[in-house]
Formats: sequence, structure tokens, C-alpha cells
Amino acid sequence: MQESVIDKTVVQEPLAGQFAGGVANTLQPGSRIILAESDDLCRKRMQGILEDQGFKVFSVADGFELICRIPEWRPDILMASVDLPRLTGPQVCALLQQCPDYQHLPIFILSHGDRHNQNTAFELANCGADGVLSSPFSTEDLSAILAPSVAE
Repeated sequence: MQESVIDKTVVQEPLAGQFAGGVANTLQPGSRIILAESDDLCRKRMQGILEDQGFKVFSVADGFELICRIPEWRPDILMASVDLPRLTGPQVCALLQQCPDYQHLPIFILSHGDRHNQNTAFELANCGADGVLSSPFSTEDLSAILAPSVAE
């Protein structure tokens, strides 16, 4: 198994077989995931790994575009970085919690733990996200955080 480090995020390859009891057993091939990450390399890498598993991944680089694209793309899961420009991941999450059409959309915040302060920690704790995944993380960590909320 080869490991890649992207923006201090560890992503293990291959992903196949690491989702036992997790996302692969609850999402169908073609399930839609919106990945919002401002770091181009990290976003492209994560998108490629998820697409290799048969997921339909839409990616954006900022929170405002994310909000604009949700009605069009109708995701099954949303993954948003804590430090997106224009609207942060926690801000997007808080806004979607107010919309009846998206209150049950699983939302996961991708956190770059070494870049945060106490205000960010408070925002993460109170935004209503289904989970926070702090980097560095592996694909096993990713599947573990996604599995419980997707199965509901």
C-alpha cells in the first residue's frame, strides 16, 4: 500500500477494500459527493480517489460556489474544508442546517488542525456538521467518519 501526503493529509492507496462496513456498503456506485477544498492538489487527489471507487464527485474551491451548486448537483454527501474562501465549511454547514431541503444532508468538515485557533474550534463545535475529519487522515479515517451518518 502506497501513501501520499497532500497538504499534510495522508491518503492511502488503494482505497478498495478499506470501506468494509462503511461508505461502499451504504452508497451505491454513482452516488454524488460534493468536495469543497481550496487546496487544488488536495482537492484533485481526493476527487480522484473517490471517483476510482465509483462515486460521482463534484468539486469546488470556495464556499459560495458550493452553496450555488448544491441545488443543481443534489449531493448525497457534502465534504467541505474548514478554511474555504468566501464562506467557510462551518458557515456553509450552518446555512444548510437552516434550509429544510438540506437539513438531513450529511456534512463533514475537513479540518487542517495545525492552522486553527480557538474561534475556529468553537465554530466547528457549533456548526451542526455530522463529523469533523482532522488532518492528517487516512482513507480508513475517512471511511470511519462517513459510515455512521451515511447509513442512517
